[in-house]
Amino acid sequence: MRVRTDLPDVRAVEKAEAEAVAKVKAQHKAEEEALRKAKNSRQKLEEELYPPTEEEIERKRKEDEAAAKKKKAEDEASIALAKKSAEDQILNQKDTTLPIVITGPIVGKVTHRSAVILLEVDRRATVTCTAYDCSTGLRHVIRQRLDAVKPKTFRFDGLDADAPHLVFFTGIQNEDETVHKATFRTTVQRPTAASFYFLVRDEAPGVPDSSDYWKWLATDASNSRSRAHTVVHFASDLLDEVTLDQVQTMLSLYLRDEDEDDEAQFMIAKKLIRQQFRRALSFPNLRRILATSPSLFIPGSWRFHNKVLTERGSECGCVMQGLLDDVVDEYQGQLW
Repeated sequence: MRVRTDLPDVRAVEKAEAEAVAKVKAQHKAEEEALRKAKNSRQKLEEELYPPTEEEIERKRKEDEAAAKKKKAEDEASIALAKKSAEDQILNQKDTTLPIVITGPIVGKVTHRSAVILLEVDRRATVTCTAYDCSTGLRHVIRQRLDAVKPKTFRFDGLDADAPHLVFFTGIQNEDETVHKATFRTTVQRPTAASFYFLVRDEAPGVPDSSDYWKWLATDASNSRSRAHTVVHFASDLLDEVTLDQVQTMLSLYLRDEDEDDEAQFMIAKKLIRQQFRRALSFPNLRRILATSPSLFIPGSWRFHNKVLTERGSECGCVMQGLLDDVVDEYQGQLW
């Protein structure tokens, strides 16, 4: 087979083509520059032969000013539109770095000058709580650091007596949702009476209750003149049978004292109670009450005794009761 040896060098051809293109571009650029100079020279010559009048100069000045103002306005409008578009994009994006509310808001002790609001989030973050006085328009703001999965309260002082307040948060995910807002009304300066609602359940939250009762409670609690100054909750009612069975299993292993995992089993039992307590507080019907009425949690020892101690043994039941007291105190100890 014969091989041709007279083929041109590819690189040489490409180089020659590039030089030719560059030469043509340079020629076009030189022609455009020559035309520009010629146009400027002609304009200059015309100005020398036919100088503009004062009216033409003034008209040209005004036209230039109007054109400059128009360009400035267009530039400002473009900048404003770009900023708004960027802001809208940021607002529409869900900031996954913000914490998620897992408990609350819960209204605690309210007096004629103060109020306590509890919140719990899933990660450590700085959260701002604002209590807006609906009568005067004053805003009371508290900004503080919250630890992960630990309830913490915002304590407002210096409030006006007998005034409705709206509470909202910033620095959390979905901060505009209704479930993340609370309301309360400060008491009169010298109250002469107090009324209470006692919420007693035969079943833990989640089991279908009478919707009429919950509707009535929610309506009354959201009223600016609620008939109850405080809602009392028996914490023992918030524990379901499944949780009690799981806790009993862990405590039975703990009480046997047969291995080195006793401490871990004890902490697991406490964690199970805390998780169920927290889950119960997020039950929709109860959550609306907690966010609109001052709430007081008591362990409900006598009910817990009838429910647990007589069915599950005195030793295991007593430890369960102690764990429940500890968990309730984590929340109630801050609310009042």
